[in-house]
Amino acid sequence: MRFGLFQREPAGRFVAVTLPHWGVWEKTSKKGVPGFIFTKRVEQLAAPAWFRAAVSFRWYDAKGKLIEAKRRTSPICRQPDQRPDLHVRRVVFPSGKNGPTKIVVRNRGRGDAGPFAVNARRGDLVKGATVAGLPAGEQVTVGVPLGRCTPGEPVTVVLDPAGQVDESVEADDETTVSCPG
Repeated sequence: MRFGLFQREPAGRFVAVTLPHWGVWEKTSKKGVPGFIFTKRVEQLAAPAWFRAAVSFRWYDAKGKLIEAKRRTSPICRQPDQRPDLHVRRVVFPSGKNGPTKIVVRNRGRGDAGPFAVNARRGDLVKGATVAGLPAGEQVTVGVPLGRCTPGEPVTVVLDPAGQVDESVEADDETTVSCPG
């Protein structure tokens, strides 16, 4: 038997992944053995990515002549991205003259986020707060003292402006909303 691991390229075709002890023929010369079991372990695969395994088989007669050869491939498996993904879920403006603007931040990723800042900008005014960390799948409400805004005025929220958290999706770290009427 020979085991191979293949990763899908962006173009859609699969290419072999070079791994120690993979891609070599495993065999036994023990007589009377009806079969054998192999375990192949892979760690630290690239993510996100798509993989499949292929197993090639060969059968020989007693004189060493090839009788038959077959190849089987596994279904395609997805290795999801394990990093966090910070996302502005909601911005709640204060109803009175004072009070903080409340920003609800969710970690939609699979990994925990370490400390990061949350900045909010209204015109030339920029205020911020710090979040100590955010576990995967959880959310936190952060209060930022922006004061009262004018109806329709844009307020921009930026998560992790210093880029401290390595995220699976960085494009959703900035959100602009309009102050309600």
